[in-house]
Amino acid sequence: MAPSHDWLIVPGRVLTIFSIVTKPPKNKHIILVATNPILLGFFINSPTDFQRRHSHLMDEMVVLDKSDGYPFITHRSYIDCTCAIDFEEEDLVAQVTADSNRDHKLITDDTRQKILSVIESSIMLEGGIVAIIKKNLSLPIKE
Repeated sequence: MAPSHDWLIVPGRVLTIFSIVTKPPKNKHIILVATNPILLGFFINSPTDFQRRHSHLMDEMVVLDKSDGYPFITHRSYIDCTCAIDFEEEDLVAQVTADSNRDHKLITDDTRQKILSVIESSIMLEGGIVAIIKKNLSLPIKE
C-alpha cells in the first residue's frame, strides 16, 4: 500500500513545482486553493506587462513578500487569483517526494483571508470555481 500524502495535498499548501503550462516550462511557486472535488491552485508570479496595464487584473492579485512569512520569496510577488489551474495530484506528490524543498508549508491566515476577499468579487473566475475555492479555503488551515 502506498503511503498517504493527505498532509501534503491540502488547501493553503505552498509548493514549488515544475510547470509545463508556463512558457517556457519552469519551476513555479503555487498555492493549492482547493482539493475537493478538484485540485486547483494559483500561481505566484510577477505581473505581466499586460496585467499591469489592466487594473481589473491587478485587483485580482494578492501581494506576497518575504516579510509576510514566506522565506522562499526573493522579490515582491503576487498570487494570481485570475486563473485557477487544475493540477494532477500524482504529479505534485511525485515532485515533492523527490525533493522535499519543494514544500513551503502553509499560507498564513492573513494571506488566506486576502485570497478569499479577492475571489469574492472576482470578474475573472467562474462562479462555480469561486464557490469551490471558498469552501476549501474556509476550512481551518492546520499544519
